[in-house]
Amino acid sequence: MPLSEVARENHDRVTLKPGVAYPMVGVLRDVMGLLMREPFVGGKTTYRQLTPIHPGQLILRSITAWEAPIAVATHDHGGRHVSGVFPVFDLDTSRVLPSFMALICQLPTFWQEMRERSTGSVLRRKTLSADALLQIPIDLPPIQTQQRIVDLLRSAATVHAAAHALDDHSQRALTSWLGHSYQEMATEGTAQLGDLLGLRSGPSWSRGQERSTSMDEALPVVKITNTRPDGVVDMSERLYVTDLPSTTQRLDASSLILIRTNGNRLRIGNVYRATTEVIGHAVSAFQIAAFPKTPADKDFIYWMLRTPQIQGQISAAASGTTGLGNVAISVLRKLLIPWPGGDSRTRIVELAEAT
Repeated sequence: MPLSEVARENHDRVTLKPGVAYPMVGVLRDVMGLLMREPFVGGKTTYRQLTPIHPGQLILRSITAWEAPIAVATHDHGGRHVSGVFPVFDLDTSRVLPSFMALICQLPTFWQEMRERSTGSVLRRKTLSADALLQIPIDLPPIQTQQRIVDLLRSAATVHAAAHALDDHSQRALTSWLGHSYQEMATEGTAQLGDLLGLRSGPSWSRGQERSTSMDEALPVVKITNTRPDGVVDMSERLYVTDLPSTTQRLDASSLILIRTNGNRLRIGNVYRATTEVIGHAVSAFQIAAFPKTPADKDFIYWMLRTPQIQGQISAAASGTTGLGNVAISVLRKLLIPWPGGDSRTRIVELAEAT
């Protein structure tokens, strides 16, 4: 059915009184909700009338509609206002739950309908009229089904938030424990990183050498953007590079990747384990590929490089005072890491992996 069967434009207006402040909201892009804005004061704004907002209403920013600026007001927004560029719609709550309407607005197909129905020659000024919005077709199940869907997604969101909180606490505990373990293990012996690893920076290349699809003459690479700040190697975006030197080393199952160059000094030295999907890849000039001389040592070296002490030393050793900083391989080779006996190394790895 068209949206017009369950929504109608609200034309209520309040006339601004001189000196009176009217709390305002705006609409964020990509269905990110409503934004609390500074009040408009009567007599100090060019607006003479505003639309009052009530919980459960649908609000559109008609300008730049290609950004999907649409949201459903919640109880937090009651008593606020919008200007004339924000059409407001009352929902027939006997047929559509406001919370379900908010889900409809998040559908990419709904966004595409908004874009296709927008008019104007300049992208930043394309406008979606209230009438055009109301003609967008929507799929609307019975209200009981809507409620079940909303409840299910709310439960999933609660679990999602709890999982993130648990992950955050686990990471904090892990970092603290690694720092404590570093101090204990350093008294049992140390080793220079250069005696444990082979280190090599990745090659440089030009944009003209890049390919988005696999080719016989192109080597798959791990870009700096594939090594995310949260410690994950994310290969959802792939890149292949032609004409790299024949001496370019490829990652294997025991390889580590370190950040060599970055604008954020704290990221320099961040370390990642090669996943199965990057075996055979090269790294970029912004990274260093590390190859343990004894593959079985990979995990212990990885966890020691993640300790706050080692990360702090690498950040402090990075050169460059402005712009991009970088750490020299010669500095990394001389870096001392704890190197206790084999049993201690195994215990540390097991505890770190479990956490």
